[in-house]
Amino acid sequence: EWDIAADLLSMIGRPFRDLEAGSSRFVTRSSKEFGALLHPDDLQSQIDALASYLEKPKTAYEFEGRLRHPDGDYRWVLIRGQESGRDEHGNICKMVGTMTDISSQKRDQAALQRSQQFLEQVINTVPQAIYWQDLEHRYQGCNQKYAELAGVASPQALIGKRDEALWWRNIAAQIR
Repeated sequence: EWDIAADLLSMIGRPFRDLEAGSSRFVTRSSKEFGALLHPDDLQSQIDALASYLEKPKTAYEFEGRLRHPDGDYRWVLIRGQESGRDEHGNICKMVGTMTDISSQKRDQAALQRSQQFLEQVINTVPQAIYWQDLEHRYQGCNQKYAELAGVASPQALIGKRDEALWWRNIAAQIR
């Protein structure tokens, strides 16, 4: 829970115990102390996301960023919160939320992206024209060689099109 007026973050649970290297089950910090744990590259986006939420509350505040742990490593976390109290002027004065370690998901996403980039590089290096379509015969992708053959500027320009939209439209039904 965050008491905004008193600037006290009261945290409980494993992710928060991890911040204290397991030394405490209940942690209290100021938002400034908590902000000091954020990766410098993520601090401004967290400030902006929180300011945007406080200015115009949506269903929930959400932020993904890296948080420094006692071992010095940064771990990716997903922080979600929502208002839990307002003051006499109608301003948000308290928030509750959760923090989830999403480091493994971020590692998996990065590995998938590297794999996709490698596959794209292989496909674009092969001397043959390569393409793939869905069951409705819409192009889902191709290499640069096929894009040139189809007469489009790039592989991305072909995505979603059907043979009927290309220069061979008159024979499209025959070549399926």
